[in-house]
Amino acid sequence: MPRSGAGIYTKPPNTTAQPNTIIKSAVFNSVIDDLVTDANNARPITAGGTGANTVEGARTGLGLEKRTTYAVKSADYAVVAADNNALHRFTAAVTLSLTSAATLGANWHYNVVADGGDLVIDPSDSDTIGGASSITIHTGQRAFLICDGTGFRMTVEGNPYVAQSGNYTANPGDQGTFQRFTAAATLSLPPKAILTNGWSLTVIAAGGNVTVDPNASETIDGAATAVIQSGLSVLVYYDGTAFFTSVVSSGLVKVGEAVVSSAVAAIDFPNVLSSAFDLYMIELDGVVGSASSPLIMQLSTDGGTNWLATGYDYSAVVSTTTNPASTQLSNQSAWGLGTSQVGTAGGGVSGIVWLHRLAAARRYEATLSYIDGTGTDFRAFNVAGRINQTADSVRVRFSSGNIAAGAVIRIYGVRK
Repeated sequence: MPRSGAGIYTKPPNTTAQPNTIIKSAVFNSVIDDLVTDANNARPITAGGTGANTVEGARTGLGLEKRTTYAVKSADYAVVAADNNALHRFTAAVTLSLTSAATLGANWHYNVVADGGDLVIDPSDSDTIGGASSITIHTGQRAFLICDGTGFRMTVEGNPYVAQSGNYTANPGDQGTFQRFTAAATLSLPPKAILTNGWSLTVIAAGGNVTVDPNASETIDGAATAVIQSGLSVLVYYDGTAFFTSVVSSGLVKVGEAVVSSAVAAIDFPNVLSSAFDLYMIELDGVVGSASSPLIMQLSTDGGTNWLATGYDYSAVVSTTTNPASTQLSNQSAWGLGTSQVGTAGGGVSGIVWLHRLAAARRYEATLSYIDGTGTDFRAFNVAGRINQTADSVRVRFSSGNIAAGAVIRIYGVRK
């Protein structure tokens, strides 16, 4: 058929009729036959056709997307080239195996919904997905996969809730998830190299402190690890260069509590002071000693292994019914929460202590009340002090004797 390489039709040569001459049947028939053949062949795109004799060929020729096909899967499945532009909904926790990127080819793409359990997406052999050897998406998430001929890329949508009862290693598929930890645990972060700028997840520490541990020498908030205090909800995000955190809880967040059921020498709160808060409120309720003795507070810079025994400065005013007084003390072995003997009667010490976490120091002020050692003199104790140490832990005890059963101490972080 006489069409040019550009798809332009021209009639057969020597078929132009001349005026006042006889039209030869052979010439006439060759033209008609040629037109019939052309009409029944695939018409080129340049002539208004599709360049193909099949629907699939027409889509390819016109650069049109294959219609989306939907299917439900409840078992492990291996995708094939024919799944291009398919949407598969998985109703169970299974594995999705990917045919090799070289076989599927560039621009092959696929949509998947996890709707009955976590879905593991496992590329073939040495292929990767987003730079990772495999990725898990959680029930409630949707993912779009595309092949570049050598590997796969993926975007994830959806913000599912995921319960964790122990240590967990995050992956790119955790984008946007809420990870609720019901016990103290470590959250290991994936390498930056396999994440995209803006990747994030929210950690809910609902049963103990959660330590966030970046990969290898990578950092979070400029440090090797970050500790999310129990009771906090914290956004962990990657900005394209490093990991950072942002507290999403508001108001007062309880980060420590001790209810004394039997006498103890001290009440310790290791690692309770962190970068999550700059201000803490310590509530004391009925802190009674086994003997009349001053109540004191000490700090630690190593998680409570050793307690600082020097460098505490404070000034206090004691209002009493018989003998009000004030005092200023420096380089003490502890902060005072009552400069005179706290009696064993009258309900012990109650009140509020405010603790400030500064860049290179810790400061406190408190308003407390108690009955003195005579059992008759009510005292109101107002105090403020400082220590030039970057402490992370708090201890409350009496100078001598034990803390009796029934005492309650709670520590709250104040939202920045």
